[in-house]
Amino acid sequence: MLSNPEITRIERQHAVAIHATVSADRVGETMGQLFGEVYGYLSTQPTRPGMPFSLYREPPGETITFDAGALVTAAVPETERIKSITLPGGRVVKAMHTGPYDTLAGSYGELQAWVTEAGEQLGEVAWEVYLTDPDAEPDPAKWQTEIFWTLAPAVEGE
Repeated sequence: MLSNPEITRIERQHAVAIHATVSADRVGETMGQLFGEVYGYLSTQPTRPGMPFSLYREPPGETITFDAGALVTAAVPETERIKSITLPGGRVVKAMHTGPYDTLAGSYGELQAWVTEAGEQLGEVAWEVYLTDPDAEPDPAKWQTEIFWTLAPAVEGE
């Protein structure tokens, strides 16, 4: 279920992530493995990791390409697989999805309709920040995921 959509301006956020392309039916499994790898690596670093996220730079199809990682407040050395990235800043639409991950697609549809109704156009990059740890909260109906989606510039050069 989607709630609290709003258009806002945010700052860029530093993160580390692993890039992956997988079939749509393997996203959840792969994402879990990648989060384990990223957080395992960050446990060896002096920085304290933030929330897990996934970043999508292109629309989903038969395969889904994404970056899975963690927000960080300080730079950490890259590895062969774990790279430093920056989540976009600027104008975004932001909303809360509550429920299982397999219902996120419905929330994205609702968010697209909300943005169109608001007279805006979506940009190309979307990401999810996972606020609920499924190991700590076993009821998927209570899981919360923050959705961010860049907006197309309203004015040339914005």
